[in-house]
Amino acid sequence: MRACRTPMRELIGKRVVTIEGLHEGALHPVQQAWIEEDVSPTGYVQPAVIMAAVGLLMRNPRPSDEEIAGLAVLCRDGSYPRVRRAVARAAELMRAAGA
Repeated sequence: MRACRTPMRELIGKRVVTIEGLHEGALHPVQQAWIEEDVSPTGYVQPAVIMAAVGLLMRNPRPSDEEIAGLAVLCRDGSYPRVRRAVARAAELMRAAGA
């Protein structure tokens, strides 16, 4: 969900996870893949793309190339290929961990 467009009343009784809350002790697989693939979009875009990737992988642990490409479109600063590789890598890491 986009936090900037979500009324607080819609979140009553729901669990909200932000980028800061993705990991507990260890990096989330998406964060780890971002480091491994040296993804470096702007600080403004990066949290949104990471959270969108987490959401995609929670819904579909085996996303198609087209689904992954849809996330990378959120970023227009030249890191597009690395975003795609990182999401695919994160899917591998999550499957290997049984997440």
